[in-house]
Amino acid sequence: MLAINPTTVVRVYTELEREGVIEMRHGKGAFVTDSGRRMTAAERDKSLRLLARQLAVEATQMGAPASQVLKVVREELADFAGRGGGRGAGESVSGTKVSHERSDY
Repeated sequence: MLAINPTTVVRVYTELEREGVIEMRHGKGAFVTDSGRRMTAAERDKSLRLLARQLAVEATQMGAPASQVLKVVREELADFAGRGGGRGAGESVSGTKVSHERSDY
């Protein structure tokens, strides 16, 4: 099982809310905003690298091999795209609920 530290989840949700990507609704969860500013390619790259670094650190600390981490990320991306989550830049995703459920692999 690949587990994520709850502190990391809170940190990422806080950063996404600060950037206007998600909106926290008390008692209902986190939702992707429609009005959030769009990221430039450089901003997106910087944010992705920060998230990747956090994942790399935590995966290394738990002893997960890189092959397993990459496999899990690919599966999550494919699952997300399969559920209609893989939208291009500029497309609206208003009202889309964000989830951070844990999965066993």
